[in-house]
Order: sequence, then structure tokens, then C-alpha cells
Amino acid sequence: MLGLVPHGVLADEPARTKDLRPERTFSGTLPLAMPPLVNSPITSRADFERAWAMCSVKGPVPQIDFRRRLVLAAVAQSSKLSFVKLALEGGDLKTTVAIAPDMPDHRTCAFAVVDRTGVKSVNGVALGK
Repeated sequence: MLGLVPHGVLADEPARTKDLRPERTFSGTLPLAMPPLVNSPITSRADFERAWAMCSVKGPVPQIDFRRRLVLAAVAQSSKLSFVKLALEGGDLKTTVAIAPDMPDHRTCAFAVVDRTGVKSVNGVALGK
């Protein structure tokens, strides 16, 4: 027997996938001599400022309301790196990135600002506060 949950979804129904689009994207470069930035969601202004500086992103650090948004970060030794798919499934935001198949003398950093509504984890890792 199937029961209804508060939002009118059948209890035995599988989680639906919702495709998300970044509100803004940024990129920069990181020298190979520096320790790599960890690919993870950024959930605080201090962590975002540190990542922005490490990756030599041009321009001032944008204002982000981290209570409502989070910043996805990806880093790879490649000349081009970008988020190509963001899918929210059962509270887990799954990311797919495209990486150019070259090996330049630097790492490229890619950042994507997304709405954190309904996001409990990114690629299976729980969000920090």
C-alpha cells in the first residue's frame, strides 16, 4: 500500500532529478607549485575569498549570500574546465565537469554559484554550515 507524504508525492516514488543552472560562473588559474584547491562546495565568505585569491580570479570578490547560495569549485591541470551538468537528486547535488585533455603548466579553477535550496550534499559529501 502506498501512502502520501506531505508534499503529495507517493512515498515509494523514486527521488526526482532537478537540473540546476549556475547563477554566475568564474574562472582563474593556480600555479602548479601551489597546493591544489580542494574540489568542494564553498559555503562561507572566508573560504570563497581564499579560493578567489589562490586561483588569481580577475576582479573583486563578488558578494554572495551564503545562507541562500553556495559556490561549487573544480580544479584540474587543464587549459579549460567548466561545469556542464548540475543535477539535484534527493538532496544530493551531482556535478559533471568538462576538462580539456591537455597538461598546461598551471591548473584551471572553475567556480559556479548555485541556489542551495534543497541541497544537503554535493557529490555525496554533506554541506558544512
